[in-house]
Amino acid sequence: MSEYKALTAYQDESVVEEYERRRFSGLVGRYVWRREQRAVGRNVASVGSAETVLDCPSGFGRWLPVIERLDPIVVLENDVSLEMLEHGRSSYNDRWPGVRTNAEHLPYQDASFDLVFCHAFTKHLPHETQVAVLKEFSRVSRRHVICSFTMRAGLGGAVLRLRERLRGSRSNAVTREWLERAAAEAGLRLVRDRPCTSHIGAERSVLFERVLVAA
Repeated sequence: MSEYKALTAYQDESVVEEYERRRFSGLVGRYVWRREQRAVGRNVASVGSAETVLDCPSGFGRWLPVIERLDPIVVLENDVSLEMLEHGRSSYNDRWPGVRTNAEHLPYQDASFDLVFCHAFTKHLPHETQVAVLKEFSRVSRRHVICSFTMRAGLGGAVLRLRERLRGSRSNAVTREWLERAAAEAGLRLVRDRPCTSHIGAERSVLFERVLVAA
């Protein structure tokens, strides 16, 4: 199992309590949230329908209102942080079961879900862990995966490269070519990606579809 900061950071009760206020309050936070809603919502709408959905990592369950537009029969909220799952019970998620899991090793059989949904997670992961997680998402999906990635593309990618030079360190961002190769290795096809933060942000919501392999 890989080690990275996000694996343990959100198991701190004080961090969990402050998470929503820090990320979504203020003019900038509300602006980014509205853009995320539009971009991710369009990708979700493109799926059409999904009876079974895995939301991983789910955090508080902020994306449930968007996922529920697909009229699912089952949504499983999964997160490595029990604290996040418990907070979700008192805020966004009063309907769906929550399961404590690690995205690198999901406890589900192959093709268990019509859709695997993931947002704002892979940017925390080293490249090799991004590959491992994408393979797990593909394995348990029958049809689609929606997952955000920080990408070196467009204006957002240019601004990201400038920030990296100023900081003197590289982020976990990926190129589109890298992502297409990783998707192919996982048995997925990249359908489309949409910028989903600010106009100069590098995070993009990516819609993948499962590649059917002939018997």
